[in-house]
Order: sequence, then structure tokens, then C-alpha cells
Amino acid sequence: AGQTRSYSVGDEWHVYLVKTDALGNMEWEQALTENVHSSAGSIEQTTDSGYIVGAEIWSENTSSLDFYLVKTDASGNIEWEKSFGGSDREDGEAVQQTTDGGYIIVGSTYSYGAGRIDVYLVKTDASGNMEWEKTFGGSGWEEAFDVRQTTDGGYILAGYTCDVYCDVYLVKTDASGNMEWEKTIDGGEDDLAYAVEQTTDGGYIIAGETSSYGADYGDVYLVKADASGNKEWDKTFGGSDYEMARSLQQTTDGGYIIAGFTASYGVNGDGYLVKTDASGNMEWEKTIGGS
Repeated sequence: AGQTRSYSVGDEWHVYLVKTDALGNMEWEQALTENVHSSAGSIEQTTDSGYIVGAEIWSENTSSLDFYLVKTDASGNIEWEKSFGGSDREDGEAVQQTTDGGYIIVGSTYSYGAGRIDVYLVKTDASGNMEWEKTFGGSGWEEAFDVRQTTDGGYILAGYTCDVYCDVYLVKTDASGNMEWEKTIDGGEDDLAYAVEQTTDGGYIIAGETSSYGADYGDVYLVKADASGNKEWDKTFGGSDYEMARSLQQTTDGGYIIAGFTASYGVNGDGYLVKTDASGNMEWEKTIGGS
């Protein structure tokens, strides 16, 4: 899922879905919201073999962006779509189907909360109807880029909080979205989280980018936290230029696989894969891309 201008009657970007087979050959493509600007943040297959897309869409009512949630069938045809937000801008970043068949979507809001920008969390039922919404953050700038349901039915959110510099920002909630704890991880300069997952030991693994450690331009940042969000260890990966991670997953051997971007290796900016052991030590790295 991403965005396209190829199917537009104007200059707008639109949510763009592509389905491939196991070898990467296209099976179908769908451009959604053909007459209004929209952009996809994430996609997940649902239990009925369809897809749920977390995105943002232009609202004519507020002349700004709103959270946009789209459910499709297995062929990418829209079954329903919903938008959420206030009088200002909301950016949708990540979505997950929850164990009750509903959906959790996270991003940022300019409309609600205590600061200029706050984390915005929305829970819906299986038809996309809002059940509740929550904001998190202080008087400054907080954004979240990933959310995962945890084994206790609650949620873990990851992003960053900014004042002079930005720090990794973690929020743990209960099943109703009430905050149980929040943590920041501060390396002294900018440290940003884009992905989080609960690990088999009940803790959390977080990936993003850092300029506090490694190269000056930013490196992939991997952080392991315990069940209370306290840092257990961190690692950086990359070369002399810019690297960042956008997704990660714990592997069956207890290690981690990280996907992102590199400007240090490959040609003109490439995809970047890093595999680590359970302690975050690199086992291998690969670049993916052409000329």
C-alpha cells in the first residue's frame, strides 16, 4: 500500500494497493479515492482474507487531513470507508485488526490533546465505527507511527516526543486505551521510533533512527525494552551516511529482522535489511535496489 498520481484527474495523490503472488508478480492493483487526496500509511490482511488500510484523506469540511480507514475485500474492492478527526489535521500511520474483530489505528492530531501535536489513537468495531479515541502527549510535539495489541488486550504505541531534540516515546495502554505508562528513551540528540512489537519475553522491541549514536547523519536504531518500557539494550546499524528503519519483526530463532532505507550502501538510496540475534548483534545485512 502506498500512493499514486497515475490514476488522478488532477494533481492529487491517491491510496494505491498492489497484490502480488509469492514471486512478486502482480495479481491486481487498485487506486482508491480517485477524486480526493489520500495517502496510505499501512495495510494488513484481515481474518476474512480482505485488507484493512490505515491512511489519511483530505477533508473538504476542515480543509485539512483526517484519519482514513478503508476495508476492502480479497480483490481490493472497497467494502466500507471511515474518516476520523477534528477541526484541524490528523495523520494516520498504522492500523491493526484486533482480537475482537475491530481495528486500532494510530497517528497524530493537531485538533485534540494538550500540545501542538499529540498522539491520536482510535479504536473501532468490525464495521469501522468508532468505539473510543484517546490522545497522549504533553505541551510540545508527540507523534506515533506504530501500534500493536499486546497479550493482555491492551496496546503498545511507539513514536517520538520533541522539545529541543526528539526522543523515542513509548505508551502502554489497557484495552480501553487508558494509559498504563509512558517512557522516553533519550540519547542526547534525535532518536525516533517507527516500529514496535511485543517480544516473546513480554518486553518490546523498537526500531527507528538515531543521530545520538553512530554516524552523524542518522543510523538504524534498535532498542529492546522490558515489560515496563525500561531500556535493556540498544544497537545501531549503518554506514557513514543516512539509515533508518520502518518495520521489524521478531524471528522464530528469537532474533530480529529489520527493514528500512540506506544512503550509505547500494546505489542512490536502497532498501536495507538487517538480521540480528536475540541480543541485537548483527548476523547479516543486505541492500535491495537498482540503479
